[in-house]
Amino acid sequence: MSTYRVFKLIASSDAGFSLTNDAREIVVRFAGDFDMNTVLQKLVDHSGSGLSLHLEHMTGNDLVPNIDVHLNHGNQHEQAEENYVGSMGLYGLGESSASLAENNGAGQERVFEVTPVFAKMNKDAGGSATEFTLTLHPNPALPAGAVLHIGRVALYYYEL
Repeated sequence: MSTYRVFKLIASSDAGFSLTNDAREIVVRFAGDFDMNTVLQKLVDHSGSGLSLHLEHMTGNDLVPNIDVHLNHGNQHEQAEENYVGSMGLYGLGESSASLAENNGAGQERVFEVTPVFAKMNKDAGGSATEFTLTLHPNPALPAGAVLHIGRVALYYYEL
């Protein structure tokens, strides 16, 4: 029996983006032969399968507060417990973004296990089968001078 996961990139944002106001919605589009229905069916058909959401190459300064992450689809765009993915504290973001850092200024990454939230949010959402949105809510609001750039948001499907 295999004890490692095989990951496949199934959706991503088109380009990097900056968080500059109180909240930001990011459109994430499915790639290739994947769409919402295909992914949900794979989760049902394969035990040990799941979805992980990656926020990659985050750079900025140390003024960025905690960020709450919500998954939205169709007409579901409110901050609610059902679509809450998690929070991320970006402690040390300024240092990890500096070109003198051990990682050459590549910044930070965060990974969230989103299988339960994704399946729950998309059963009867009535939205597009080819994309979903992710909403980032600074908590508290971004202070003046706060800088956060995210290189890419990616959704990976995995099987054990």
